[in-house]
Amino acid sequence: MPTIVQVPLTHSPFNGTDAGNSYNVTLQVSPNAPQPGLVHPCQVDTGSCGIVIPESVLYVDGVLEKGPLPGVTRGDPITIHYQPSQNSLTGYLYTIAELAVGAGNGAAAFIARNVTVVGADNAQPGEGMMGVGFGRPSQFGTNVFLNAPGINPSYLLTTEGIWLGYTADTLPNAAEFAFQKLTPGDAPATWITPAVQITFQPAHAPAQTYSGTALLDTGVNLMMLGIGVPLDFQTVSGAQITLSWPGTSGGSILSYALTVGSPVAPDSMTGPYNVISASIMQPKTFLPIQPPKSVAAAPAPFVNTGINVIRGADFFFDANAGLIGFRLKTPNVA
Repeated sequence: MPTIVQVPLTHSPFNGTDAGNSYNVTLQVSPNAPQPGLVHPCQVDTGSCGIVIPESVLYVDGVLEKGPLPGVTRGDPITIHYQPSQNSLTGYLYTIAELAVGAGNGAAAFIARNVTVVGADNAQPGEGMMGVGFGRPSQFGTNVFLNAPGINPSYLLTTEGIWLGYTADTLPNAAEFAFQKLTPGDAPATWITPAVQITFQPAHAPAQTYSGTALLDTGVNLMMLGIGVPLDFQTVSGAQITLSWPGTSGGSILSYALTVGSPVAPDSMTGPYNVISASIMQPKTFLPIQPPKSVAAAPAPFVNTGINVIRGADFFFDANAGLIGFRLKTPNVA
């Protein structure tokens, strides 16, 4: 049986509604130093890779003038752009000899070593994002969930919490999971965003199905979707969308549908839009992604589902095996 670690959360990730759902943990820089760093909160984000925290968290007593904590070294400057908020954070890449994950209430879940993070000089005091995604740009730094020492590089996300270290065979209720084998990325031990079938049916036009990729993003509560064609108000409002993840052994490992409603703001025809669905996996809102006008070829179809899929289906990722898996819960209605 592999080593399994449960990552303590600061509060329950799901509150029974479609808004405000998120996983939140605590971090501590240089936990074994005579004067360790301050315990700091972070949101767990499968939509990015690497940790972004206020620069002050990397300094003694949170004060830059006192110098960096033991084992902390500042590197090159960096700017990070977040979507869909369009916020930008600036700062520096830092290397940390020891970083405790799940710190502050007794022993940490684990201590990651030689971690690269972003120390942002314009972040708010309580702001923090811990990117643990795959198939995403990795310039932000280290994915600590996949670098826990002595643990299989995998994670299981459920409405109850987060566990590291399982394999497909050792998962709780393993027989109820269905899996998709991922496509290798350009670099060793990396994987492409999972494949998905997107069926898009406007209110007054035939349905079309697109082969694309699907990001399950725990950093947002909305859904973003682009299919390579303009999605204006007449096309989007009233449209039915079905997402289906193909399985390694044929069929689908997860499928659900929703209908796009009216704009959230009555005077906005560009979104976000309200969502109608019987599934508890529905996002809070829907935001269409328009193809850029400056490129000759339209981008491949893509959907960011947001976090709410996990309200109805446990999600598993194994970086060693190159697998994702879903375990559908029942009942699965709102």
